[in-house]
Amino acid sequence: MGQWRWIISTRGTKLTNIATQLALLTFEELKELSEAVHAEYLARNVVRQQTAMRELRPGIFATFVGKGGRRVTVIVDKFNIKTVSCHEVVNSIELPHKRWKVSPTLLTVVSRESVLPRTIS
Repeated sequence: MGQWRWIISTRGTKLTNIATQLALLTFEELKELSEAVHAEYLARNVVRQQTAMRELRPGIFATFVGKGGRRVTVIVDKFNIKTVSCHEVVNSIELPHKRWKVSPTLLTVVSRESVLPRTIS
């Protein structure tokens, strides 16, 4: 709780009052509150994922930060229940065998022009 007390104290009076009230709860009340907070978190996360999913369409270009901080550029292929299936694009070359399943909240839509080189007409 020490870390949380510091975070709460830096955020103002409202959270300080909440911390004071939390200290007065019994274990059972705290457990019930924890379950309610977790349920609310899950509900909001579903809405956040659905909102992010609405911005995407198959064939659209997007980026995300992969392991080690590497920026990965992908083309969206299809939508799963909780993730988006994509394939990677490296130096404007599509790599259909390099597949990713990514949470839609991690994807940032980018323009096709920013990924593919311009053709000279």
